Parts: sequence; structure tokens; C-alpha cells
Amino acid sequence: MRSRFAIFLLIVVIAGFLAVAGRCFYLQDYKADYYYQSSLRSQKSTFLEKSRRGAILDCRGRILAASYKVDTVFAEPRVINNLNETAKKLSEIIGVSPSEISRSVLTARNAGYAPIIAEAKLSDEQRKQILKLQGVGIESKWKRFYPLGSVAAHAIGFVGTEEQGLAGLELKYNKELSGTAGKSAFFADAARRPVRLEQCESFAQDGADIILTLDSTIQEFTHAALLKQMKEFQ
Repeated sequence: MRSRFAIFLLIVVIAGFLAVAGRCFYLQDYKADYYYQSSLRSQKSTFLEKSRRGAILDCRGRILAASYKVDTVFAEPRVINNLNETAKKLSEIIGVSPSEISRSVLTARNAGYAPIIAEAKLSDEQRKQILKLQGVGIESKWKRFYPLGSVAAHAIGFVGTEEQGLAGLELKYNKELSGTAGKSAFFADAARRPVRLEQCESFAQDGADIILTLDSTIQEFTHAALLKQMKEFQ
């Protein structure tokens, strides 16, 4: 009886080992490529560099619409070791009080991103100093400006939050003005932060500028005259 039970246990153990060996062979041979690709995807992060949208100029070369870079200074709360010291150093660079910086970090809902100031125009020296601080970064984006305000706005049109033309010439020539975004692949850490560049697939190509036959000076005089007449008849 005991010998039969021992044989049964031996068979069970051998079957278990065979099952484990079969599973290992299946994972290492048949599924090796799948897990290899999955591992690569988890290690890589893709970065898109947005192109500068082309400017719209009048016949005299005056700017009617143009894009400029603005910066958002942000903190990464989970990697800041000494908040008071970091807030004090950052305050000296950007001119925001340490208490405001600390409040922005402590009240952030996202442990990986806490905006401090948005749409700022930083100098190269400020950028260098900010990037030396642990847990603090800079996010840059293009923003559309219309120096003459509402003058010729009916013809120029406007763009949305993603710098896509929504009306007027901004919409009609959106493809020519938009340009082409650049694409790069990085190796990233567990927090999806870039560690080193793996491959630069393409470079950003800025959009084309457009020169109009419209004269902004005449438009300004016309605009002012129409406003004056409208006020007189109100």
C-alpha cells in the first residue's frame, strides 16, 4: 500500500516538474519575442517636439499673427527631498514667494506634476539655474499672439488651444502654417522620465510664413473710423 502511494507521489512530482519545464519552455521559446517587445515598450517613451506655427505678415512686413515660446515651471513632488530649501532657491530665480511655491507643491493632486507658474518668458540664465534644482523642470510650448488685437481679425481668424486654425486665414492655410512635429524615442525610468536618447526619428520643421496684400496701417485707420461712427450713432 505504501509503495503504491509512494509511486503515486513520485508520478505527481514528476508530472509537476514536467508541467513547470513545459511552461518555462513555452515562455522562453514561443513567447520570448512577445515579452521582449513588451519590455522594450515599457522602457521607452516617445517625445513629440511641436513645430513653430508660421507668422502672418501684412504687405509692409508687420506681424499680424505669430507664435512665441512660453514656459511653465513645474515641480515633481515625489522627488523633492527638501521642499523648503527648493522653494527658497526657486523663489530667488522666478520671483515667486517660497510660500506660494510650497503651497502649489503640497496641494498638487498629481505626485509627478505641480505647476508653479505658467506662460512665463524665462531667460537662458534662469533656465540653467532652474534645471539645476532637483524635482523642478520646465515645460515649453508655443502660444499664438496677435499684436494688433482685433485689427483685421475678420481676415486673420484665430487658433484653438492646440494651435490649430479655427477661422479665417488661420484655418484656410492651417496645413502650411502648422509645419511638421519632430519625434524622438527615449529610454525612460519607472516614472516615465527620459534617461537617454535612443533614436531621433525626425526633426521639427517650422511652418511657412504668409505675406498678405493687406495693409495693416489702412486697416487700423478704417477700424478706428468705424468705431468712431458706431459710438456716435449709439
